[in-house]
Amino acid sequence: MIPSGLGIGLVHSYMQIDPEIVLPKVRSSIEKMCTQIAKGEVQYERVLDSAIELFRKKFIIFQENIVVMENSLKLFLGGPSKIEL
Repeated sequence: MIPSGLGIGLVHSYMQIDPEIVLPKVRSSIEKMCTQIAKGEVQYERVLDSAIELFRKKFIIFQENIVVMENSLKLFLGGPSKIEL
């Protein structure tokens, strides 16, 4: 498999804005909570509320840093960029 410019640009911008999105930590955490639901250790609503809050915060971080993604995609897709090299 060879990553496309779009794929490379997305991962690059994710790493600059919020590395947890690319790394397995977030998914691992949610999977662990799902296992706790299955075992009856925690209620579904609590896990759902926690996941929604986590991704709400990450969404806000991305909104505040969207120019980073824009510049990264322009760089890797060959468009004009605001990044000074």
